[in-house]
Amino acid sequence: MIIFGGNYRHSLDTKGRLNIPAQLRKILGSQNTQLWITPGLQDGCLFVYPQENWLKKMEELNAQVDSLEKRKAFRMFSTQSFMVDLDGQGRIIVPAEYQKLAGMDKEVVVAGVMDKIELWNPQAYEKFLADNAENYQRMVELL
Repeated sequence: MIIFGGNYRHSLDTKGRLNIPAQLRKILGSQNTQLWITPGLQDGCLFVYPQENWLKKMEELNAQVDSLEKRKAFRMFSTQSFMVDLDGQGRIIVPAEYQKLAGMDKEVVVAGVMDKIELWNPQAYEKFLADNAENYQRMVELL
């Protein structure tokens, strides 16, 4: 499994292309050019998984589908996901509907979070950090 960390600020161009930071591309390696993008959870960000991590996540979720509600949730999660290719300049295209969903304009926070990369509207990311700053020590202890 590929593990990410750090946070960076990059800009979307007019065609919806986003440069994945060089540090994260180095972690991905030259063979991992297929990524999966999906709406995040309640925080309003987008998730970007490398193919290897995406397949592992799908296997994990599929193994947990033991009720109608979980089957519906799995279906929603998987059908709202799209494969995107990392181009020769290290960019991905963020679909316009996902840009709107995450409230992205020009600037984007690109955050490495364990098995995925998260894409955030900068103001939403700053709010997330501020809302959780007081509890940071307690949250780390939970890990």
